[in-house]
Amino acid sequence: MWAAFYLSTAGNVGVIVPLIQYRVMIQKLFETDRKSQWETIMELTALITLALLIQYFAFTFVCGVARAKAGIVAPCCTGDENFERTLRVQQNTLEQLIMVLPAIWICALFFRPDVAAACGLVFFVARFIYRASYMNDPTTRTLGMSIGLLATAVLFGTSLWGIISKMV
Repeated sequence: MWAAFYLSTAGNVGVIVPLIQYRVMIQKLFETDRKSQWETIMELTALITLALLIQYFAFTFVCGVARAKAGIVAPCCTGDENFERTLRVQQNTLEQLIMVLPAIWICALFFRPDVAAACGLVFFVARFIYRASYMNDPTTRTLGMSIGLLATAVLFGTSLWGIISKMV
């Protein structure tokens, strides 16, 4: 369309062909760079998401092992303190992931993917701190939980900011 407009106003076909080729080359250059940068940054978000899912899988597996070791038959969930703690860590992680995973991707899409990945990484580490604390003494879980909630709050805030900024 741009080339057709230029052709109709300039009337010089010899200049049009190089300009069209130049425009196409520049357009491809920018599309490739943006796509490459976008993919690279989004790969971090995807990697963090996968790490969180693998972490949850591991917590679930450990919970199953603790159930078998304690000899607790489903649907019972009580009877062994170690199993109960392991189950609570697994359940709490699931409760947190329901909020965190969508927030990571909303933040990545509407705000900044690097911020989303960083918050996801902080949350990932916080879950290990939470698990270690809870398994040792449930009353000491506050540090891991607080760090995770802070990362979640940042994800919520940046996601909201990003969405509103795009709407205005």
